[in-house]
Amino acid sequence: MFLTPELAPLVSYDPEYVTNYELGFKGTFSDGRVVLNADVFWMDYTDKQKSILLDNSDGRYGPDPNIELTQNAGQVDIYGIELELRTSPWDGAFITVDAGYLINEYNSFLVADPANPGEFIDRSQQNINDRTPDWALNASVGHSFVMGSGAQLTTTLGVYAQGG
Repeated sequence: MFLTPELAPLVSYDPEYVTNYELGFKGTFSDGRVVLNADVFWMDYTDKQKSILLDNSDGRYGPDPNIELTQNAGQVDIYGIELELRTSPWDGAFITVDAGYLINEYNSFLVADPANPGEFIDRSQQNINDRTPDWALNASVGHSFVMGSGAQLTTTLGVYAQGG
């Protein structure tokens, strides 16, 4: 692959940089029966590294049908909100709620086009395909019973959902 002159400019890439801003809250209320944690965050990426597949079905860069290259994606914004709630509304009971919402998209993502030297393929305004859901919710309710022998039996009913 490195012997193909057209690919030479594509095999090097710059380091990536990220600045993370986060504002959060952690609190315990009602004599410890309620715990609430929440935060909002924003990650400002510059030159985020991204693997891309280059179509080589015509074999011009060697025998592999696809060539994987690492490129810098330019500008990326990742932001969201997270919430955790733990409460014990009566003795032996518990309720938990974990929720999160995430936006992650490229603001600027230009990939050098090896078929047209000096030109770029624009992949800006695409979501980042990293298998992270846009939103997620995990909730449960349960109760712990203390048996006559001192053993403890805990029942729990939970639900998990995600989207995107």
